[in-house]
Amino acid sequence: MTTEMIGRVCDSIRTELENRDLNRYINSILTAYVFRQPPDYEAGLALLLRIRGVFSSLCVWLSPRLM
Repeated sequence: MTTEMIGRVCDSIRTELENRDLNRYINSILTAYVFRQPPDYEAGLALLLRIRGVFSSLCVWLSPRLM
C-alpha cells in the first residue's frame, strides 16, 4: 500500500467511527490518527482536548492509561 492510500483508509475509518459513536470508538479513532503516514499526533491530541470537556467521564477512564 502506498502512503497516500494508507492515509485515505485511516481518514475514512476515523470519520465513520466518529460519526457512529465517538465515545465507544475513541481508541480506534486515536489509532487511526497515529497509524497515518506521517502520524497526525497533533490532531489526536486535539481530539482528546475536545472530548475532555464533552465526555468528562471518558477522560477519567482514559487518564490512568495515558500515564
